[in-house]
Amino acid sequence: MNQEVARHLENWQDEIESAFLYRALAKAEKHPALAEVYRKLAVTEETHAKFWEEKLITANYPIPRRRIGWRTKALALLAERFGPQF
Repeated sequence: MNQEVARHLENWQDEIESAFLYRALAKAEKHPALAEVYRKLAVTEETHAKFWEEKLITANYPIPRRRIGWRTKALALLAERFGPQF
């Protein structure tokens, strides 16, 4: 894997994890207007992930299965338990 593909993969993974976390924050948020902001941010991050997927496809690199890292999962759990402000 060349450096450019590695960068695309890293950026793609960051966007996937950000979208996951924003969805978790939206779910945990009690204020509807703020929850909607988090949902919109999740959609934006998904759009960014698609951008990086296109870069990977152009580089003839297969799109990996989506996985969420332990840190992002832990942050989502903490938001669920203690609220998004935590």
